[in-house]
Amino acid sequence: MPLLHLLRHAKAVRVAATDRDRALAPRGHADAGELAGALAELGIRPGLVLCSTARRTLETWQHLAGFLEPAPVVDLRDELYLADRPTLLGTLRAVGPEVAEAMLIGHNDGLWEFAHSLVGAGDPVLRRALDVGLPTLGLVSLQVDGGWNELGAGRCHLLRYRLPPRP
Repeated sequence: MPLLHLLRHAKAVRVAATDRDRALAPRGHADAGELAGALAELGIRPGLVLCSTARRTLETWQHLAGFLEPAPVVDLRDELYLADRPTLLGTLRAVGPEVAEAMLIGHNDGLWEFAHSLVGAGDPVLRRALDVGLPTLGLVSLQVDGGWNELGAGRCHLLRYRLPPRP
């Protein structure tokens, strides 16, 4: 059964020419660097990374890129910018069966709503924590019940809900 990691981008600055252009804040760079160093310990080894093309998601990905072994295929997608649940679901249902583990780096509110909708089982403490929301650099790891094309509401087991290093 496939593994899916949903990662919200790291903390970004509040002001930029456009929302898409918002860069990571100094804290976001520091936190993303800490997460990058923990990826091997967490056992995260996606074969595919799907990433929004907004600056803050790309900068988050740049921190992680050198720490994933072997290097995954990276698919940068405009439609993941502020994507809603149907867009996220359609994107992931199209992943090929050869991909055993994937990561999607995106934005709230859609990413949290999507993660929340997928969970059908898992540790009750983690599930209650996820009920509250998905902060910047929050990571949700799920085991998909079936193949990517069967992904849907309640079809995943919550394996991990990791908060950023600092509140």
